[in-house]
Amino acid sequence: MELCNVLFQESLLNFLLCWLVVRLLHEELICSFTDTMIREGNVAVQAREEEIRFMKMHAQEERRGIDVLRKALPNKRNLEQELVTLQIQVIYKTKIENHIG
Repeated sequence: MELCNVLFQESLLNFLLCWLVVRLLHEELICSFTDTMIREGNVAVQAREEEIRFMKMHAQEERRGIDVLRKALPNKRNLEQELVTLQIQVIYKTKIENHIG
């Protein structure tokens, strides 16, 4: 009977050892999968950050180009004033030519 108990206990210990090994392997597999997912996620985040950085840089270049073009455009108010001045000069010259001629 004692041999039977010893064998039973040994079998139980072997079973528990096997169960622990299986559980450990399962945890390692989960950790490995999680680590892979984290790495892939980090790579994706870095790619998006790089894309955002590039887009910000591109947007800044576009803003600079727009500012340059705005500065190159003539001022509407100045052009209107110049137009009035030229119209007055034409009217004045026309009156002078009509009086002379």
